[in-house]
Amino acid sequence: MGSIRIAFGCVLLVAGCKEPRVGALETFAKKYSCPEAQVTVKSRTDLDAATEMSPNFETKPSDEVKNDPARFAKWTQDQEKVHATWAAGFSGYEMFQVTGCGHDIIYACHHPNGTRGSYRPEQVSCEESRKEYDREHDAAKAAKKQAKEDAKAAKRAAKDGVSATPSDP
Repeated sequence: MGSIRIAFGCVLLVAGCKEPRVGALETFAKKYSCPEAQVTVKSRTDLDAATEMSPNFETKPSDEVKNDPARFAKWTQDQEKVHATWAAGFSGYEMFQVTGCGHDIIYACHHPNGTRGSYRPEQVSCEESRKEYDREHDAAKAAKKQAKEDAKAAKRAAKDGVSATPSDP
């Protein structure tokens, strides 16, 4: 529903509509004093705004609750309600990875609502992810996965008596 509202608002007010991507660029450039020409903005549709923006919800029940099935079921239900309420607050947000000037940040951006439920397509509000985003970790994870695939291919090739060449990095 939020994305329909955004598209509708932008169609009606084309001259005054600011895209969330632009908001991410401007927020980053201002915060890090980075010239916009040195900033790269990448849409991250693979990221969920509620997950990225959430505080640490990883609470654990006490042993007393964990050992009582009825109490544990109640605790689990309560936790699910907290997560659902949090997630609803991030409906309509778009996620972006913004890099430049030595920084790599994930932003959740949206068009804010005005007073009395009005819609403001000329404004974009962006918040930095609370999760630590680590590009090196992602690259290492991808390299490890590729190494496993190469090892499997080499084993299959050895079994078949064929020479295998690992894939390029």
